[in-house]
Amino acid sequence: QNIYLLEDLRLDNMPVGGLSNGSDLWIKVKTYYGEYRNFNSIVLHHEFSSNILKKNYKNVKRWSAFSENFYGTDRDRLLGDYDYSRGSSHLIHLQGFVYNYGKVDYENDFNTYAEILFTEPKKLSTLAEQYPIIHKKLLKLKEIYISEGYNKKFPDEYLTN
Repeated sequence: QNIYLLEDLRLDNMPVGGLSNGSDLWIKVKTYYGEYRNFNSIVLHHEFSSNILKKNYKNVKRWSAFSENFYGTDRDRLLGDYDYSRGSSHLIHLQGFVYNYGKVDYENDFNTYAEILFTEPKKLSTLAEQYPIIHKKLLKLKEIYISEGYNKKFPDEYLTN
């Protein structure tokens, strides 16, 4: 697996923060949203988690079963409006998403969980305590990472019981 750090990165001529093809990662080092705290760490965990999820189709099936009825809703706006896609609300959390962007598809749903788990674990723990479906998805995320040989022992701050 290779990681490429780039000044500019585009998909279909639209700027993106990162991409993954299942084995390699491309990460944009300069942000086009201005200086966003932890942007590079967020993108790295977001894109890397795609590789973990897609290693085994069973992972995809186990993850997508949580929220499949919501995937694809508002897709164009989610892909084109960064502020909207990073937003969240009580309704979004009740549906099992940490950010609106998770509603694009199962992969981006998984990615948003991974990015927040490794960059803002306390925030995810708080959400998991308040929303049972987020708690279940957090435990499933841990299970998938461990089943693929990563993070045999997660630090306590990364998990809720």
